[in-house]
Amino acid sequence: MTNMDMFEVLEKREIVVEGYIKKRFDEFFDGITIQDLLRECILMEESEYYDVFSTEERQQFLFHVFTLLVLGGALCQYEDYITEYLKKTKELYKSLVSARKDPTSGSIFVESNVFRVKAIDDTQIWPEKSHPQNRLYVIVNPSIRQAVILYHKWRSYW
Repeated sequence: MTNMDMFEVLEKREIVVEGYIKKRFDEFFDGITIQDLLRECILMEESEYYDVFSTEERQQFLFHVFTLLVLGGALCQYEDYITEYLKKTKELYKSLVSARKDPTSGSIFVESNVFRVKAIDDTQIWPEKSHPQNRLYVIVNPSIRQAVILYHKWRSYW
């Protein structure tokens, strides 16, 4: 994924209006406060907004970075406007993956290989109940011979 176009649908479906994330009554999902339609469309499969992102889009690493930032941690202070989430998602994504230009076609592509690690040698990384925000990624950038680890563990503080 080399652009942020997949997030334009949030305006089209009116989850975001003029940059403002529409609010809703608070609901709790695995310790995450769902206080707006953005978190609802990310987490709640029974929501009318869940289909905003296709299964294929939800598998993209860019989407994973976005959800990691939007959902945050247990003591996260949420943003009212989507601009900061999109800006930080782009910055973090660009710092984690390598992109190159194909010399024959001129198109830009991501050359990095991203692996989401859930177990090592049949040992679960998250032995306790899985949480949507428990994440471990290994990003391999072959041309610069670099591996980057992105790790986030949800910790409930209440």
